[in-house]
Amino acid sequence: MKRIESAKNQKVKDWKKLHAKKERTKTNTFLIEGEHLVEEALKTPGVVKEIMVADEADFPAMIDESVARYVLSADAFSAIAETETPQAVAAVCRMPESGPFQYEKLLLADAVQDPGNLGTIIRTADAAGIS
Repeated sequence: MKRIESAKNQKVKDWKKLHAKKERTKTNTFLIEGEHLVEEALKTPGVVKEIMVADEADFPAMIDESVARYVLSADAFSAIAETETPQAVAAVCRMPESGPFQYEKLLLADAVQDPGNLGTIIRTADAAGIS
């Protein structure tokens, strides 16, 4: 467990960069905040890469040994938090890998109310070569 006192620390700067999509895509990681989100992420082994808590908070009970742990000063924690009143726990998670399915063409239909409309959409997709 490492302690970070300043918002000017390089780790804090790196975590703060994860608020931008460009950095999330580049690092294949994202930042989550809040006790509930962190606990849910910890239920899947290998997802949580780093976990950060503010001075007054405790680490969640189910942390895997491979997860890096940091205790942040109030200043450092507020620098990485996007919420107005942070819950004093955050984590950096790995983005999930894409599933085994790969499609060249895909047709999605949402909330189609008339079955006849769905039939028309299917016939049009078939005529366009989407099968």
